[in-house]
Amino acid sequence: MKPIELAWHTWSVIPESFARAFLIEGTERALLVDTGAGDTDLKSLVAELTDKPVDVVNTHNHGDHMAANDVFGDVYMHPADLARLKEPGKIKPVKEGFVFDLGGREVAVIETPGHTPGSISLYDQRSGLLFTGDMVSKDPPIYFIEGDANAEDFAASLKKLRSLDKPMFGAHDPTVNGRETLDKLLETLALFVAGKIAPVPAEGPMPADLYISPNGTGFRCPKRP
Repeated sequence: MKPIELAWHTWSVIPESFARAFLIEGTERALLVDTGAGDTDLKSLVAELTDKPVDVVNTHNHGDHMAANDVFGDVYMHPADLARLKEPGKIKPVKEGFVFDLGGREVAVIETPGHTPGSISLYDQRSGLLFTGDMVSKDPPIYFIEGDANAEDFAASLKKLRSLDKPMFGAHDPTVNGRETLDKLLETLALFVAGKIAPVPAEGPMPADLYISPNGTGFRCPKRP
């Protein structure tokens, strides 16, 4: 379970089989993007990489991205998702325009709603990488959960990310993504909204209908009781 170095002092801390966390280190502080599903000792993994104070920013409020929040320092989340938590605790609201100053390194918050109302992406200006949470993935399918996801917001955010034209790392897709993936997702989203993709039932811990387009990207829509 070794961290993967993506760029200078930039790591994928949890292996691709889990919801990934990413660590970005500056000269004074470090920033942890998400804290996983609680199935690994994330604090120990992070301590092997940095001795700097560690802040946390959650890309959104789903449980597989924030399970280890309480073992680190300050935690940040967009207020649209913060308001939807039953016990928000000491999580601080953060919006677009906020920049994490890590010392010689700045990481900017970019609002990218769609997967949830308060989904955000993080842009590390030094490495030129974007960390997009669950907004971008060519494999596996993106979760589109009733009550959380919004197709219109999703499309607008995908176009926004495409205009930035930066390499992107999602929380579940083990590969780096770019404009090609965003174009495919926009095409799939349009077909999905128009009802032109037939659902395929998929079992598992959260049974769902899969909507996969001919280009290979798609959405996983959990079934409601």
